[in-house]
Amino acid sequence: MPLIPDETTLAHMERQLASLTRRIWRIEQHLGLKESAELPLEHQPIPRGPDPDLQRKLDRNLGETWSLRVGAIAIIFAIGFFLAYAWPLLSPMERLGCGFLAGTVFLYFGLGSGDRLGTRYAQVLLMTGLVIYYLTFWAGSSHYQLLSPKLSWAGMDLIAIVGTWMAFRTRARGFFTLSFLGAACAPFLADADPSLMFLFSHFAILDAIVLLIAALKGWPETAWFSFVLTLIFVAGRAMTSYSDTQRWIYFGFLSFYFLLYFGFGAKRTDRLLILFSLLGYAASGYELLEPVMGKCLPLFPLSLSLLVASCYRIIPAAFSMSLSLLLLLGALTQATYQWDAPKMISLVWTAFSTLLLLVGMIKKQLALRLFAFFLMGLTLFKVFFVDLNFLDAPYRILSFGVLGLALIGISALYQRTKEQT
Repeated sequence: MPLIPDETTLAHMERQLASLTRRIWRIEQHLGLKESAELPLEHQPIPRGPDPDLQRKLDRNLGETWSLRVGAIAIIFAIGFFLAYAWPLLSPMERLGCGFLAGTVFLYFGLGSGDRLGTRYAQVLLMTGLVIYYLTFWAGSSHYQLLSPKLSWAGMDLIAIVGTWMAFRTRARGFFTLSFLGAACAPFLADADPSLMFLFSHFAILDAIVLLIAALKGWPETAWFSFVLTLIFVAGRAMTSYSDTQRWIYFGFLSFYFLLYFGFGAKRTDRLLILFSLLGYAASGYELLEPVMGKCLPLFPLSLSLLVASCYRIIPAAFSMSLSLLLLLGALTQATYQWDAPKMISLVWTAFSTLLLLVGMIKKQLALRLFAFFLMGLTLFKVFFVDLNFLDAPYRILSFGVLGLALIGISALYQRTKEQT
C-alpha cells in the first residue's frame, strides 16, 4: 500500500524542488546551453503554507518559555492575593513561618523538577524560593524584630551557600549571581551595622569565592558583576562614613580587592577587567595616599608600573607595556608636581616619549615606537591647547622649541635609517 505524504512533507518537497530547479537553471546558464530556459513562473513549484520549522520553534517557545513565565507571574499574584486576605489574621511568628515554608516548598520542587521538566523550569522555582528566604529573614530582623540582626545575617549567608551549591548542580550562573547578591546585601538587609573591618572582610571573602567559582566554571560575567558591586559598595561606604582614622583600613582592603580582580583578569586575559581594576585602584589609592605620602607619592604609580610590567608573561606583551609606561609617565608627572615644577610637564613628556622612541629604534620594537608616537601626540595636544593658555612666555617658548627640535631630530633619524637600509 503506497504511503501518502502529509501536507508538511509535500510543502518541504516543493521547496526542495524549487531550489533544485533554480540551481539547474544557473548551471545551464553558466555552461551556455541554448536549450536552457527558465521555467515559466506559473509552472515553478510554490511552497504552500508556513515553514514547519518556524511553527515548531513557535510551539516550543510558547509551551516551554512563555507558559513558565506567565505561570510564575500568575502564582505571584495568587500569593499576593492570599497574603492580602490572610495576613491580618496571622501573628508575626506565623507570617515568618509561612515565608520559610513557602521558600522551602519552592526549593524542594525546584530541586526535584530539574531532570523531569528541564533546568529553566527548575531555576525559576529555585530563584523564587531563594528570594522568599531572603525577604523572610529581612522581615524577621528589620520589620518584626523577631530575629537578631546577626542571626538574620547568618541565615542569609547560609541561604547564599545553599544557592551556590544549587547553582553548581543546575549549572546556572544567574542563580549563582542572585546568591552572591543576597550575601552581599545581607549586612544591610539585616541592619547588622558591623564594624568596618568586619564588613570589608565579609566582602573580601565573598569576592574571593566568586572569582574562584567564576574561574572554575568559566563565568566571567559573574566576576564583572561582583567587581561592579564591590566598587559601588566601597564608594558608597566611603562617601557616607569615611574618616582619616580609617585610611589604612580602606587602603589595605582596596589593595586586596585590586590584587584579586587584577589577578583574575590577568589569568583570563580580560583586558577590560585589568584596565578598570587598575584605574579604580590608582584613582582611589591616590586620594587616600596624597595627604600622608607627600613627595613620596610618585612611588605609588611607579610600584603599579613595575607590577604590570612584571606580568608580561601572562598579559599580552603590548598591552602590558602600554599600561606600565603610562603608569611610569604618571609617576614622572606626579614627581614634577611634587617638585613644584608643573610648568615643566611638557618638557618631561617630550623627553620621555623621545627616549622611548630611541629605545624602540635601537631594539627594533615597532610597538614601542608606535606608543612613543602616541605619547608625542598627547604632548602636541597639551602644548597647543593647554600650554598656550596657561604658560608664561619663557616656558611657552621652551616647550615649543624643545618639542620642535625633538620632532626634527626624530625625522632625521628616520631618514638616516632609511638611507642605510
